[in-house]
Amino acid sequence: MNEVLIAVTGLGWMGRGARSIESTLDDILSAAQDEVWFVVYAVSPVAGRAFDKLENLLIHGVRVHMIINRLDTQPEETIHALMAMKDSYSHFHLYSFESKEQADLHAKVIVVDGKQALIGSANFSQRAWTYNHEMALLVKGPVAGQIAQVVQRLAQSVFCKPVGTLERKM
Repeated sequence: MNEVLIAVTGLGWMGRGARSIESTLDDILSAAQDEVWFVVYAVSPVAGRAFDKLENLLIHGVRVHMIINRLDTQPEETIHALMAMKDSYSHFHLYSFESKEQADLHAKVIVVDGKQALIGSANFSQRAWTYNHEMALLVKGPVAGQIAQVVQRLAQSVFCKPVGTLERKM
């Protein structure tokens, strides 16, 4: 049985059955036991607690995969922080989405253990998770497993390059 819940940020639509994106994210990430996939368009260089959440997963041995749109175009601080995590944790797998047609990866998806998926408009930033007016759907159940398969297919596509093949921008 699938379950879908609404998560939001921004005072304009908080309350009345909608949880905050950050508290929803905290719940699903704290439940992670094996593997988390992040698909992101942009990562803020001042992601603050967002990077803390990512590193906490890694410290606890959770395999983390992140597909980020055009890593080499992200802010230098972001690239530096992600590369430092990659160098520190062998179970952190970083991919850069790149397209010859200049298409972007604009999706924002987080999949936890193939059991829960948070899909919405928020980028990987503290601002998006706490201040902006963003919306996401938390999907629990078999559909989350299907979402995980789609994300893994993207990681294996010609559009995703493992970070080791990129030149570092520092």
